[in-house]
Amino acid sequence: MVSLFYSGRWDEAEQLTTRVASNGLDKGEDVHALIGYAFAALVPLARGQARGERLLDVVKKAQHGPEPTAADVVCLFVEAWACLLREENPRALDLLLALKERQSPWTAMGLLQVTLLGRLLCQQDRRAEARDLFRSIYDVSVPATPALRRYAENYLSGLTTDDPRQGMGRLLAAIDLLDLITHSQRSPAEAERGSFQLHRAVLALDIADLCAAHPEPSVKSGTVPWVCWPGPGSCSPGVAWSHSRST
Repeated sequence: MVSLFYSGRWDEAEQLTTRVASNGLDKGEDVHALIGYAFAALVPLARGQARGERLLDVVKKAQHGPEPTAADVVCLFVEAWACLLREENPRALDLLLALKERQSPWTAMGLLQVTLLGRLLCQQDRRAEARDLFRSIYDVSVPATPALRRYAENYLSGLTTDDPRQGMGRLLAAIDLLDLITHSQRSPAEAERGSFQLHRAVLALDIADLCAAHPEPSVKSGTVPWVCWPGPGSCSPGVAWSHSRST
């Protein structure tokens, strides 16, 4: 489901999560059903639809135990992505920091969330905290393919370095690695399902921001294709998710 969401195939993602949540009703509101409800809220929340809030409230009200559950981790992930896509970045940062404090959060939700957290920390001039996230990237207990780990390393390096030229090189290397991950899929259908249009769009925004802050040719060289084309079928950094948000 998350791969469909990352690929910008939100209608399909919503259909899948709705089926999963419906199946959960048949089995009672155990933790697996609550996870299904939380994921079912992701697309409606990102689209600004009230039913997403209602679905997430169901999960939050069902959390009665003293310790956080897997459903609690998913709730934080869902809310953080919804805030990010609505450009509510301070709230998204708070949610990802809360996610970071949960037990083994990157194992549960994936290494890509580390780069999002680093990005939001850098936007708040908290680069030292962002650099601390390298430990999570290098942590072999967090499952990730070698290409995905290199992507996270390059992205975080690009955000945190003090050298804008080096930073741009790292960001461009990160976007090349997203292509590598997508194109290494076994079939065209699998590649489309496993693409990262949302992450590419966010990364393209960071490339554009660095270009604006450092317009000298040595920094901007080679960036135009990525700023203008953050993902398949896109023509601007926001297209990858603005198209998906249409109903």
